[in-house]
Amino acid sequence: IDGLNTVVPAGFGRQYAEHYYTWRPPTADGLGVPEGDLLPLDSEFGLHPNLTHLKALYDLGQVAVVHGVGYPRMDRSHFRGTEIIDSASIVPRATGIGGRFLDARYDPSDGVIRGVDLSGRATRVLASTRANLMIGSSLGDFELPRDHRSWWDQANRKDAFRATWDLASSASPAHAEILRIGRIAQSASPAFVGASTGWAWAGSDPALEYGALVQAGNRIAGRFRTLSQLATAASLAEKPQVFHLSLGGFDTHSAQGRTAADDSGHPQRLRWFSEAIAAFLDDMGGQGLR
Repeated sequence: IDGLNTVVPAGFGRQYAEHYYTWRPPTADGLGVPEGDLLPLDSEFGLHPNLTHLKALYDLGQVAVVHGVGYPRMDRSHFRGTEIIDSASIVPRATGIGGRFLDARYDPSDGVIRGVDLSGRATRVLASTRANLMIGSSLGDFELPRDHRSWWDQANRKDAFRATWDLASSASPAHAEILRIGRIAQSASPAFVGASTGWAWAGSDPALEYGALVQAGNRIAGRFRTLSQLATAASLAEKPQVFHLSLGGFDTHSAQGRTAADDSGHPQRLRWFSEAIAAFLDDMGGQGLR
């Protein structure tokens, strides 16, 4: 996210020749967000106009703004910056902040899935040395993929796959760990896939219902729905403790200044983020988890 076009320093440093609007004039194809469009936080800062739901949460004292987050001697590399934030370490580390928390807090021998990466891929945030993790973006991702050419044989395919793992023996410590993780994942799979059973949206604002947001093109709302399903699943005796979600597409470098008709790129993703956060908190309130 472009922080300066998320929490805009419109009034900050205006007494000097060089300030936000010196470098980001609010032209149609430029970076500057028109001051009159901002959602004011105080006399110096305002939120991007597409963050209306986030602004409402801020006004309720449920969202905070932390300025100046970064790291020493920043080199402007997106990749290095992401690596540092995800691992919470200036010194390169293979593990992430969430993964190390789980490593320190839980014993993986209990077979419980403690972390879920809903970004749909293995990311550094939950990288660990021993924690039990699952990766996916929807409940269907936690199941053996279906072969649509032989859909009728899915149960036999699952049994054969499970038997292969159950009968395998380890030839090395590394192989033993792979077998352990695979067996835990297979054991947890039915409960994860069944997490939608009995689940229902519990929010109070119909416009924020996950399905409505997904239908309107919101690319992260569906993952918050999956989070809600797993956090409330009757099928899971013990719920995961750490979830990671992500939304890409912010690396635009241009046309971030918003006009009334502008809802693409950076502004669009800010709206998705704002809507999805509000939807999740509304839902969690109704679920009795907030």
